[in-house]
Amino acid sequence: MIRQMPRPVPTGAALVAAGVLACGGSGGGSEATAIPSRSGLVWELDNLHDRDAARAGVLAFVHGLHVSVLDGDRLYAGMIRLNGEKGANGERSFPLTNGLSATLTPAGDAMELTFSTGERTALRRQPERPAAR
Repeated sequence: MIRQMPRPVPTGAALVAAGVLACGGSGGGSEATAIPSRSGLVWELDNLHDRDAARAGVLAFVHGLHVSVLDGDRLYAGMIRLNGEKGANGERSFPLTNGLSATLTPAGDAMELTFSTGERTALRRQPERPAAR
């Protein structure tokens, strides 16, 4: 008699499904959206090798803020639009999931991303790319 071997569970598919389910929560002031109709400023994590900023970098990746588009008081993190509030000195505060918030503070030609839990990291503006023809 030939025994049939059990079929392996596709680990990659399970991880993708878990990720999709985990990202389904909504934070205050955020909503799923389409790509912005006009261009904004694209910001990305500046120094990924800075150990002091590593925790903030992880939080930025989790919330999609590692590369984001800032268009006025709206921040596009992946396909999520976060509606922010202006603060003093050009700061903008954005509510995130799980009750966290992130604040963008201008710092010369750069920005500083600070989470409500205290982690902070630098963001740099991505250089403008020529339009596709």
